[in-house]
Amino acid sequence: MIVFLWVVVVCAVAGLVAGLIARRRLLIIEVEGGSMEPTYRDGDRLLVVRTPGVARTGRVVVLDRRRLGRWGAGAPPDAPATAPLIVKRVAGVAGDTISAELAERANLPSGAQVPAGHLIILGDNSDGSLDSRCMGYIPVRPVVGTVVGRLSQSRWQGQ
Repeated sequence: MIVFLWVVVVCAVAGLVAGLIARRRLLIIEVEGGSMEPTYRDGDRLLVVRTPGVARTGRVVVLDRRRLGRWGAGAPPDAPATAPLIVKRVAGVAGDTISAELAERANLPSGAQVPAGHLIILGDNSDGSLDSRCMGYIPVRPVVGTVVGRLSQSRWQGQ
């Protein structure tokens, strides 16, 4: 009986520790707006691994809009202003040479290099997206984490 109680206590403590670690490393967010359509839609819930200041080309990241500073000032007037976190795809990282195609999509100079400590971010949907099209190079410091999956889909009816 004592061995059974010890097993229960050890399992409970291990579960509590694992839960605390997961809570510090993982984040669940809800998408607001349509800037990442068709990949993610308004109301989708996403699982994010906290990787502050880390981004890789092609990955979808979450940025803390409050930490964008002067970069957030270039937002289009119709961009949603309520969400403190924004979800975007990384199109370029520090040191990348900007291709002609990316330069045209992001309104940046072709052949230039992404400056150290900065990113190019783009919404998958170009309409009204708060991204490098209106803000240019984005500092890496507002990156909160990387999206690793969708937990639930919105009940979007526009199919």
